[in-house]
Amino acid sequence: TDLIKTNIDKFRSQTSSLQYLHKKISNISHPLLVNLVVEELDNDPEYLLRYPILIKDQEIRDQFYEQTREYGTSLLYQQPLNRIRGLENILDQAIVYPNASNFADHLVTLPCHEDIDNAIVDVIADKLQSVLNDDL
Repeated sequence: TDLIKTNIDKFRSQTSSLQYLHKKISNISHPLLVNLVVEELDNDPEYLLRYPILIKDQEIRDQFYEQTREYGTSLLYQQPLNRIRGLENILDQAIVYPNASNFADHLVTLPCHEDIDNAIVDVIADKLQSVLNDDL
């Protein structure tokens, strides 16, 4: 029964961390930031493997990533899907996909797994706000 209680507590904190991250990111308003999580997480907690955002300026995106990668942020694909090894049989590598390239150049994902606590979320959100404000 201790193992079950531990697992339930871990799941609850995971949902709580995701909600906290969603609240922190949603409160950052900047023309260069696009929050790709549009669901209302307050009433319907949903498990995400990564929390995706776009930063419309690639240099600012790269600065944010460099400052936060030790906290678990990721550039994820880093290139259009048709350029990712293993997908050549699914997507034509000879075709240029400008929207996919643009998306890959601006995507950054934030950690929202069970090891992320509110203190880490605060650091990530503060650094995001800081790099965006440096642009103004």
